[in-house]
Amino acid sequence: MKKKVILIIFSVLIFNGCSSTDAVYDSVKILPAERLIKKLESNRRKIKYFEGTGVINVNTPDFKGKSSFEVIINKPDSAKISFYGPFGIDIAHVLIVKNKFLFYDVMQDKVYSGSNDKDFLYRLFKIDLTLEELMNALLGSIDLSDRLNKEPNEYYTDKIYKLVYIDNLHALKDIYYIEQKELVLSGYTLQKLNGESVFEAKYSDFNNFNGIPIAFMTNISNGLKKQSIELSYRKISVNSKNRIINMNLPDNVNFINLD
Repeated sequence: MKKKVILIIFSVLIFNGCSSTDAVYDSVKILPAERLIKKLESNRRKIKYFEGTGVINVNTPDFKGKSSFEVIINKPDSAKISFYGPFGIDIAHVLIVKNKFLFYDVMQDKVYSGSNDKDFLYRLFKIDLTLEELMNALLGSIDLSDRLNKEPNEYYTDKIYKLVYIDNLHALKDIYYIEQKELVLSGYTLQKLNGESVFEAKYSDFNNFNGIPIAFMTNISNGLKKQSIELSYRKISVNSKNRIINMNLPDNVNFINLD
């Protein structure tokens, strides 16, 4: 009798174990696409001040390398990125304010100034990015403002939300992947209509900061030009301060204006 009871309990445990995954997804309330987009965009806009330290890994045909980095972002238009070598040695600091930048090459003791554009960002990161794309990458987010009042052309809800927006004029489609349980953006792909990847972003290892989920791991890639950047944060702080971002420079530094 005792053996039969044990077998029955064991069978129940196995049955529940095998069906638990489906049960979790069955219990998740499926949300309309409009609410998902509003939720993600609301979380992105809640980030006013951001600090993070970690490692950046760049892989392009022109450059391969990684560095420790620190980033401070004060929305809407200020950011400072610092790069460090082994043992915390200063390599460079970048200050971005509105449409201007300062780039301090510590090793050469030179400061370059000029206007923000894709050429400057390419020289810095060796990947084709706009300033908005860079800021979003550092924050682990995507600007969804233009999706707030637009229904997706395709909407899938099988264990993960998948929203597809088709742009026939430019023969492109945007695909967003959203985790059902956590309601976080885990991936974004820009494709040609033939399926060729143009741009891709993946977000993982989320932590919650006062109701705002932030990805500690971000990987972005330009499929056409075979360029990629991986950001791995060790420490993040969100909305804990709101200070003016500046850069302290030596008195005898050499200034070079690139405009």
